[in-house]
Amino acid sequence: MNRLDYHSPMVQQAVETPTMLPPIIEASFSDEALRAALPADPSSIKQVILSGCGDSFASGAATYPAFAQLCQLPAQGISALYCGRYTTPAELDGALVILNSISGGVSRVVESARHAKAHGAFTVALTGDPESPLGKECDSVLQLKDMPYMPGTPKVIAYTASCVGQFYLAAKLAQAQGKIDDEEYQDIRHALYRYGTSDLAEVIDEIDETVFGCMDKWAKFDRYTMLGDGGDYGAALFSGFKYPESVGRMANWDDTENFNHVGYFHRELDKIGTAMAISADSPTLQRAVKTAETLCQLGRMVVIATDADRELFPKEAVVCTMPKASYPWMAAGFLHIPLSLLASYPHALEPDMLAPYRKKQGVWDNANISRLQDSHIEVL
Repeated sequence: MNRLDYHSPMVQQAVETPTMLPPIIEASFSDEALRAALPADPSSIKQVILSGCGDSFASGAATYPAFAQLCQLPAQGISALYCGRYTTPAELDGALVILNSISGGVSRVVESARHAKAHGAFTVALTGDPESPLGKECDSVLQLKDMPYMPGTPKVIAYTASCVGQFYLAAKLAQAQGKIDDEEYQDIRHALYRYGTSDLAEVIDEIDETVFGCMDKWAKFDRYTMLGDGGDYGAALFSGFKYPESVGRMANWDDTENFNHVGYFHRELDKIGTAMAISADSPTLQRAVKTAETLCQLGRMVVIATDADRELFPKEAVVCTMPKASYPWMAAGFLHIPLSLLASYPHALEPDMLAPYRKKQGVWDNANISRLQDSHIEVL
């Protein structure tokens, strides 16, 4: 089989990231746009919360370490449900709350913005539509512009752009607060652009070929487990979300410590595909490597997305090697790309496997999108 014959829109978004991303970055994340998204007095920011639903939640989980490391501030990536209903006034005092929704119309994210503002936080909408309910609700907007139109498929490039935008905003906040100097700020901007374009372009065909090469077994699994720690957990979340979205199969996601407590007890290992996102600079690198070794010893098929050296991992594992990231927080925003390919090819190989709601069946018909956009908003 020729893998190019199975480049569905979802596959294309992953493999064409190096060409899709530059126009978005250039149109969306200028220095002026980033500064305008921050409060007039950046020193007022004492903590950072990144929030959203679904993919947008995963992007916050992937990028919060950039804020923690660059800005030297407490930072967390949490769901919009938690942000809007469970965050306390103490958590929101002096907080920068970044609400991510491409459409800007998801009720729970709008609720989070209102809740955060009610308790004194400065809110930023990361959205494609500044005139959306979210855009109008927040104190400022960082707009995602020049997004390619990819109908009827899980969105990979939108997630990547969201991660990159939050990385850029972390660098700008760090510069504005004097945590990094102007030279390092520019170095980060250049490194981000290079990583998502020319650096990724050098390896993406090899990664695509590696993933496609294991599809004879991977596409036949009944369910999938995605693992990652710290920011890498965001990559595991996002790619795990793609399985029910694309082929209607069950997936779960976990960090390696929790998985070591419960995940080894799974039965029917011939029906479970396991993938890991592992950054080279992760504080839990050795734990992740040991987990991969044990999984292989148990006979589970393991696919690893990493910017670390191939030699670190067991020879039985399928390893997709990304470019080495220039900063310890950076790889987590891109490790989802090989893992997204793992979720993309099964329905490209067997189109009849497409998830039911992608066929507009039942309650997931487009008419029922109101369950997400028109649900009850309550500020507590």
